[in-house]
Amino acid sequence: MAPNDVLNNFNPLAIILFSPILNFGLYPLLRSLKIHYGPIKRICTGFFIASLGGIAYCVLQYYAYESSPCGYYGSSDPACVDPGLTSDISVWWMGLPYSIGGISELFVNVPAYGIAYSRAPRNMKGLVSAINCFSTALSYAVNLACSSAVADPLLVWDFGGPAIAGFATTILFWVLFRHIDKEEYVLTTTIDTDDIPGYNEPKIQSINSKENTVPEITDLGKEIH
Repeated sequence: MAPNDVLNNFNPLAIILFSPILNFGLYPLLRSLKIHYGPIKRICTGFFIASLGGIAYCVLQYYAYESSPCGYYGSSDPACVDPGLTSDISVWWMGLPYSIGGISELFVNVPAYGIAYSRAPRNMKGLVSAINCFSTALSYAVNLACSSAVADPLLVWDFGGPAIAGFATTILFWVLFRHIDKEEYVLTTTIDTDDIPGYNEPKIQSINSKENTVPEITDLGKEIH
């Protein structure tokens, strides 16, 4: 037996452990070998790994059904639910797909934020980055819309279907956006104030049109003392 909250921690734990492996192992190795591993390749790698995680869920659920005393109704049949009859598969196996999901996030989220920020207009970087994060909200909305279908005896396909769609999405994403890997993107920290209406115009600091200057730090220090 294992608490549910412990199993969920496999996701952040995998991120913490695998992140240094990428930053200090895989990526420097690829650079030393003169292999260009651009952001689109990384995102596609993440999609592929996430799809493998879905396959892992699917396989575990299939064997759970096969070894359950109630077959494909092991989580809903009162004959199994009331007396607590379950499959003999260890629940710790669930840590595997949780970990795979965490590793896939490292390949997807980091380059996605970089592309969203670097390719956005100078004065809209925050907005474009927020829109990129909004995709997560959309995924949760889809999950809620499909929650009624997550029930016996459909649990195998509940995991297998998105995994198949993930493989198809990986191929489609690569076909549509592979040209971005040929570009070099640079993070811009300067702001073009000419594009902001009224930014360079003189500002009235008070209703009496008198200067309301802020004293320097040294003057403030003298007043305090």
